[in-house]
Amino acid sequence: MKKMSILSGLLLAVAILAGCASAPIPEADVGFFPPEAEFSEDQVTVGIKLSLAVQKFDGETYSELNKFGVIKTMHTNAGIHTFGILYQNGNSYTIFPITIITNLEAGHTYDLAYTITGNSIDFDCIDREDGSSAKLDLSALEGKSDNVISKYIDAVLNPTMDDVGKTVVQENDDWKLTSYPFMKFSLENKATGEVVEGYRGFVTDFSFAKGDVYLDVAEYDSKDAFLDSDYQKTAFYHMTVTACDGKTVTYTFDRPEEKKGQTVTLNISVID
Repeated sequence: MKKMSILSGLLLAVAILAGCASAPIPEADVGFFPPEAEFSEDQVTVGIKLSLAVQKFDGETYSELNKFGVIKTMHTNAGIHTFGILYQNGNSYTIFPITIITNLEAGHTYDLAYTITGNSIDFDCIDREDGSSAKLDLSALEGKSDNVISKYIDAVLNPTMDDVGKTVVQENDDWKLTSYPFMKFSLENKATGEVVEGYRGFVTDFSFAKGDVYLDVAEYDSKDAFLDSDYQKTAFYHMTVTACDGKTVTYTFDRPEEKKGQTVTLNISVID
């Protein structure tokens, strides 16, 4: 959440009854964005409140979206979109846009919404049908929430980021899984002494309800070549993260077939 510049010093809504009819609030359907996009039947509708303006949509500026004082309705194709949002109600305003990342489902209608706490404001994108949020939880993505997948990101993935450069060892009496920077790994079967190496991938969703780990032992020229491959289908090992408290992690195997449904719990340690 970002600090707001408070002109009046207070967020105070004042309604004055003057004995005359209120002026109608202007509304406008501002059309489809981006205008040059290929039309798709998988569309969504987004409502933008009177006190909100979208300074940028998917990195581009559109005058129809970047205005206050009008209840705006926009349309776009389903998928992942970013909104750079500004707030202004006459008494207070945001100086800089706050960007949210959303995943919008085909056929749904959403509203850009805001919550004010003290002198701070938080933006969201709410599904009108069930009230759920379509916004990516950046706190969870950064490994800062109590969500199991967020704890896994913090304990296992973040230390091995290329710019951090640490090594993470996940180990029990039978297995030793070592994760290195640049998405590399090694897996040792302690009983047989066999060690396999390759690239590792991790996939989660916007809700951070599930995390999939892929260990691909095929040879690739680079990390980019691995990411461009169909590793989610071809990786020899596919596991889901079913528990993580920051000190241990439990995986459930999906592949190989002979291990499907089995679980393994490993202790986590970080090596500089």
